Amino acid sequence: MEQNETLSDKAYEAIREAILNLEFEAGQQLSEAGLAKRFGMSRTPVREAIRRLSREGLVRVVPKRGIYVTELSVDAVRMRMLIVGVLQGLASRLAAERLSEQHKTEIQAIVQGLKRVATTGDSEDMLQLDNSLHLLIRDAVGSDLLSNLLSVNRAPLERVRRLTQRDRRLMSEIALLHVSLGEAVIRGDSEHAEILARKISQYTANEFGEVLERWIVPLRNRF
Repeated sequence: MEQNETLSDKAYEAIREAILNLEFEAGQQLSEAGLAKRFGMSRTPVREAIRRLSREGLVRVVPKRGIYVTELSVDAVRMRMLIVGVLQGLASRLAAERLSEQHKTEIQAIVQGLKRVATTGDSEDMLQLDNSLHLLIRDAVGSDLLSNLLSVNRAPLERVRRLTQRDRRLMSEIALLHVSLGEAVIRGDSEHAEILARKISQYTANEFGEVLERWIVPLRNRF
């Protein structure tokens, strides 16, 4: 049973990364047999991975038709960004009110990293630090419900985020906004933390406009 769970995790990570890195295109049809062959495993862990990815909104399972990589639309992506902004705003407010000394120390380290990214515009560092900051904020809140809601709504946006990695100017500006967010949470300014989290989401939605238009407009919304 433990081995099967491990294989399922491996299948999930491999397929998820292929989707997020655009190795599988939006709208592309997948099959359990094809995925099992590609990743060198049986169909059982692949089937379990597909269930998880479906819950995250990265694939659609259509009875008697097959498995499809979730398609995107500009409006749907922007709406998800706004939803994430509201949820992240709530999480940031609560984290600022409940922050432990351990979380404070860890967020301070991330803020220092973000300050470096604001200078270099390094996209890989930015995405890693961004994820780390938001995960710490969720952990500080201690709500599985809120954490799950954020995970479900953030996952389909990861493809769009990765499309913007080469824009160093954008990475630097987003890093500065996250520095401000982290500092607000650290000093316990819950109101300002919520405002900043929403601002980041709105700013990101606006800045991603060009990328969304270029890559996603031709595709139908399947959210």
